[in-house]
Amino acid sequence: MTTTATTMATAHAQDRVPTATRPGTARSGTKVVTMEMTAHQIRQARTAGASTVVTLDNGQQITISTAGYQRARAALAARQAHPTPDVTVRGNCGTAHVELNNTSTHLQYQMKTGFTVSPPAVEYAWSVYINGAGDTRYEYHYESDAPVMAPHSTWSGQHTAKVPAANDYEADIDVGGSWALTANATLCSSGPASELTRIF
Repeated sequence: MTTTATTMATAHAQDRVPTATRPGTARSGTKVVTMEMTAHQIRQARTAGASTVVTLDNGQQITISTAGYQRARAALAARQAHPTPDVTVRGNCGTAHVELNNTSTHLQYQMKTGFTVSPPAVEYAWSVYINGAGDTRYEYHYESDAPVMAPHSTWSGQHTAKVPAANDYEADIDVGGSWALTANATLCSSGPASELTRIF
């Protein structure tokens, strides 16, 4: 059985919830899982209209909006002209979190996720996958309102959804698809974070 869910995301986000497959895992417990986010310098940028493909110092390529990239570069230039202690991000640039809870409603979960970064983000993309009960999979994809958003140091999103059967469900932050472009033109990406809990 494959289940498809459709829900609305929080402000400044778009949500697409398609269907895929993967078996669940077995462990129970509820806690917030927090993972450090790592700063990556943009080594190369190729602009094609509204999109810019950036190559990071670890070789990863990510597509961001041209407007967001230009805004981050302008903010970096302004910070360099008037230095402050947060001009340079050394090592970790923030934290990411994911939380999965059983609600008081039968066969329903609540997932919460988000990040805190420094300097603030001018653009972000974020994905969380929830797997369990055979081949049931939920996918939540968030994006900042393109092409420009006011800088934010923190962002969070949450969803509540019904599941087809009691089981252990696992929420995972998608490492390759979860990042924040900060105001010093650094791409801050999430490390792996996951949470398992029993939904009944």
